[in-house]
Amino acid sequence: MGIDIGTTICFDNKREVELVQLSKHGSASISSPPNNCTNYFLKYFIVVRVFPRYLNSEDYEGGLDRSVVEDILSNIESNFQTWCLSFSAVAMGVNDPLSIDKFGKSLQKMRPDIALLVGKNIFLGDHRDVLEKVEVPCTIIQTTNDVVVPISVSHYMKSKIKGKTSIEIIEADGHFPQLTAHQLLIDALDRVLGFDSD
Repeated sequence: MGIDIGTTICFDNKREVELVQLSKHGSASISSPPNNCTNYFLKYFIVVRVFPRYLNSEDYEGGLDRSVVEDILSNIESNFQTWCLSFSAVAMGVNDPLSIDKFGKSLQKMRPDIALLVGKNIFLGDHRDVLEKVEVPCTIIQTTNDVVVPISVSHYMKSKIKGKTSIEIIEADGHFPQLTAHQLLIDALDRVLGFDSD
């Protein structure tokens, strides 16, 4: 079974729901429950490689300095097709030509003007205030070497989320474990959801 970015999986257990959200954007995962989970209450929250903010500040390490974000947005605006392929290789974080090509080509399907708006929303957004609204237990799944989202972001999120929160580290590189380390991601989800217990 493949899990794509933005996929939501609900597990019904006597009208309780465990939510697995793979998202490009932390606020999308946290602020809006999916339509297919209506009439249930959220029992547990699992997020994979999410971030409430990309930009570094004095009291927060999001992973990117403003100058890097400005370069990214400038490249999206001036040379979108090339940016897609180079960003894909950097974000993938591993030498996996098939995944890099697949992700790069999926980015290239976007209209450049829409990609720029999405890029601004993602790279300039700040949704740290949403974290304290999460009161259900949560597991944050992160790779050991994600050049896009440093492990410090997971620890920051854990410190701000009100519900009992744990961090599950996958021994893998890159920002897209569902593409490059899918078995490790499935194993982590099995552990968190209790599917691997006897």
